[in-house]
Amino acid sequence: MKATKTAVHGLVRWCVRLGRKFTGGDPQRRYFDRRADANLFIEETLAAQERLGDLAEVLPAAQLADAVHATQHLKPYGVTLTEAADFYVRAHPGGRKSPTLEVFTRGFLAARKLSCKSHTLATYHSELKHVLAEFGGTALNAIRQADIEEWAADLDLAPRSIANVLNTFTTVLNDAVRKELLTRNAAEFVPRPPNTTAPPGILMPTQAEALLTAAQAHDPTLVPAIAIGLFAGLRRSEICALRGRHLILEEHLIEVPADIAKTRQRRLVDIRPNLRPWLTSIRPGEALLTGTANADVFGGWLHELAVTAGIVPWPHNALRHSFASYLMALTQNETHVASQMGNSPAVIFKHYRAVVRPATATAFFNLLPSNVTTHPIPQ
Repeated sequence: MKATKTAVHGLVRWCVRLGRKFTGGDPQRRYFDRRADANLFIEETLAAQERLGDLAEVLPAAQLADAVHATQHLKPYGVTLTEAADFYVRAHPGGRKSPTLEVFTRGFLAARKLSCKSHTLATYHSELKHVLAEFGGTALNAIRQADIEEWAADLDLAPRSIANVLNTFTTVLNDAVRKELLTRNAAEFVPRPPNTTAPPGILMPTQAEALLTAAQAHDPTLVPAIAIGLFAGLRRSEICALRGRHLILEEHLIEVPADIAKTRQRRLVDIRPNLRPWLTSIRPGEALLTGTANADVFGGWLHELAVTAGIVPWPHNALRHSFASYLMALTQNETHVASQMGNSPAVIFKHYRAVVRPATATAFFNLLPSNVTTHPIPQ
C-alpha cells in the first residue's frame, strides 16, 4: 500500500488503494485530505493486521481497514468505534429503512400543498414527472450521482429546463437530508447544463490514447471497462453491472440485459474491430468487469487515471459522448447510433451531429493495444 496524489471533484486528495489480495474481495480506496493522514492509515492498518495474527481469519482485512479508517475519523472527538456503533443502534432501532423516491415525494408534495402557491405546486408536479419516471421506484439511499448525471445528459429538454428539473430534484433530496433519511444529496453536485448549444465534451484520439496508456500502467484491471466505454458507448452504470458472461465474443456482441439497461430494454451492442483486442483478459462468468457495482466509485477511479493522463479538466460523461460523436461522424446514421447507445434518434441527432470530422473518427476507432502502448503518458 502507498499514498498517491489525486484529484477528486477538483480537490487535491491522497488515495490509498487496497488491492484484492488485501481485501479478499473487490479493490477498495480510502481518501485523505493530507498525506500524513494517509500514511498514518497505512501504518495503523498494517500494524493492526500484524497484531491480529491468527485472528485475521475472524476479522477480514477489508473490515480491519474500515475499523482503522473509522477510528481515525472519530479520534478528534474522543469517541471510540464501539461508542459510535452503540449511538447508531440507539438512534435507529430496528434498522434504517429508506423509502422509495415516489413514496417520499408524495409526502413532500402534500406538505408543499399547504405552503406553496398553486403555480409553484404545478411547477413541482411538472418537473418531478421526469424525475419519477426514472427514479420513482428507487430507494432514496440507492440514488447515485453518476446515475443522475447520465439520466440528465439524455433528457430531451432545453438546457434551462434540464437545470430546473435538477434544481427541483435537489430540493426534494434536501428535504430527505433534513429528515435524516440521507446523509448526502446526490443531485446537488450534478453539473447543470449551460444555456448554450455547445457540443458535448469529448476526448480527442490522443487523449483517449493517453487514458488507455495510463490505465495499462496503473490499473490494468480497468482497461476493458474503459475500452467498452470508449468504443461501445455503454453508460457508467451499465458498465459497472456488466459481467463476463455478457460479452458474446464469438458473435462480436455485448449483451446489455433489461435489468441493467437504463431504459429497462435489452439491447445488443456491436464489438467493433478495434474493441475486441482490449477484451482479451475477460473470462466468461459472473465476475464484474470493473470490480465494483458502484458507478460513483468507478467514476472516481476514472478521474484518477484522467489526472495521471493529463486530461484536466475531465469532460462530463467523456467516454459515452466520445463514442457517440465519433460513431455519428463515421456512419452519419443517427438511428444506428441510437440503437447502439439505447437512446432515441432525436437525441443523437440533436447532440452529436457534425461534432467531429470523419477522419478524426477513423483515427479514434483505430486505437489498438499494439499502437497505444508505444506512447508515453503525458506528465
